[in-house]
Amino acid sequence: MFRAGRACGAHTDRVPELPEVEAARTALERAVGRTVARVDDRDEWVCRPHRPGEIASVLEGGRLTAAHRIGNANRIQGTPESR
Repeated sequence: MFRAGRACGAHTDRVPELPEVEAARTALERAVGRTVARVDDRDEWVCRPHRPGEIASVLEGGRLTAAHRIGNANRIQGTPESR
């Protein structure tokens, strides 16, 4: 039997387009609600366009409130540290 929009015998389980991005998103979601103790942002290529220390100064001590995948990137939301 043929159904529009689906090949016969097509696998019905959805496979993530980018498994490594999905794995990172899952790890971030497990961290929601936790306090960010330390951030390693020394790699200038990975953290571009931010300078080393810039990301850490914003995130450390804050609380992760949400994690989202947008295309091939993960985005996080948080609250600043309470002083």
